Amino acid sequence: MPLPEFQNPPALVPPLGPYSHVARAGGIVAFSGQSGHAADGSLAEGLAAQLEQAIANVGHALEAEGLGYEHVLKITVLLAGPELVEPFEAHAGPRFRELFPLGLPASTLMVVQQLAHPSMLVELDVLAHL
Repeated sequence: MPLPEFQNPPALVPPLGPYSHVARAGGIVAFSGQSGHAADGSLAEGLAAQLEQAIANVGHALEAEGLGYEHVLKITVLLAGPELVEPFEAHAGPRFRELFPLGLPASTLMVVQQLAHPSMLVELDVLAHL
């Protein structure tokens, strides 16, 4: 069985810790949590802007593997506080329906006390298939 392959697409901010943005093994591709950071390291302001940047980052990671949103099996969403759930759902519901017209992927929403950077509000962790 082939060993996993790892990469860090140049369209994404360099990893903020000891990990790779993308890991591929067999027919599965795992993407590390994508935040509202642009490739230059700047962090978008506010939940909606961070969510849109995270969605764009997921798109860049998928594209680096020759995939699109239609290949996404599961999304795990991490929010930095319970007060973000309602505004997240209001923005993400319609947006996810645009991104996934063939059907919404499996999803888990987790509320945490804080993400990796104190100003981060949302992170998207994605699993896709080839």
